[in-house]
Amino acid sequence: MIDKYYVYELWNPLNNQIFYVGLGTGIRAEKHFRYLNDSDKSLKSNIIRKILASNQKPIIKKVFFTNNRNNAQEKEIELISYYGRRINGGILSNITSGGDGGDTVTGQDPSLIKIRYEKRKNSLNLRSEEEIKKSKDKKSKSVREAWGKNKDIWTNKIRHGINHNRNKESHANSVSKGWKNRSKEEKKLTSQKRTNINLKNWQDPEMIKKFQKSVDKIGISVKITNNNGEIFYSRSLLSWCKKNKQSYCVLWDILKGKGPKPNKYKQSKYLNWKVEKHE
Repeated sequence: MIDKYYVYELWNPLNNQIFYVGLGTGIRAEKHFRYLNDSDKSLKSNIIRKILASNQKPIIKKVFFTNNRNNAQEKEIELISYYGRRINGGILSNITSGGDGGDTVTGQDPSLIKIRYEKRKNSLNLRSEEEIKKSKDKKSKSVREAWGKNKDIWTNKIRHGINHNRNKESHANSVSKGWKNRSKEEKKLTSQKRTNINLKNWQDPEMIKKFQKSVDKIGISVKITNNNGEIFYSRSLLSWCKKNKQSYCVLWDILKGKGPKPNKYKQSKYLNWKVEKHE
């Protein structure tokens, strides 16, 4: 059985010195330099940029493996403490003392989190339209290149449930804490923003086309039979529902065997529909 978690070190090949310690799963260690974001001006990212500029890559040393996340967190904390962080006179570029998987938000003081995001928001608002376009184009290019290299692997993982490869409980707790730190007014504004963005996207033919193209690639093929006996086949249930203006939630429930039942007060239009997986 392969260990799920590992603790890794990033070393600078230019001076043969360690500069970062992290905890991860899968390709977490490689992500630091494979998907380097221009907006990330952290010390770690600046070191990585210098390494990449010399046509080299950071050296990854995976030094600890385990299936227990707590054990991995303890090892990460131990190594960061051993080498020391630069902000405390050590040699590592780590922002935190470890044990949080690189999360610098969850569990932190809400007021400090708001200040940090407010600074980031103001910085983004100062960018010119040309800078914004350049940044988007660069991100789109890197995403296309990454998708071209990993298309088959990623598609397969998404189709067969990528959620099995992550700690759902930990993720849910982190999201819950962030949401609870907000006031009622902030929650209301956030929900409204999401609704407005979704409505706007589904009024844009180009966005709909892109979305349907994406879900067709990773969706589960289905066979749909309506109450008139008409049969439809689709590579994606979500895409079909959007195209035909049908309820995805209800048809998804039918696929899972939890569809609508007869009711003497009100009959669902989907009462006799069938949705089955189709290879």
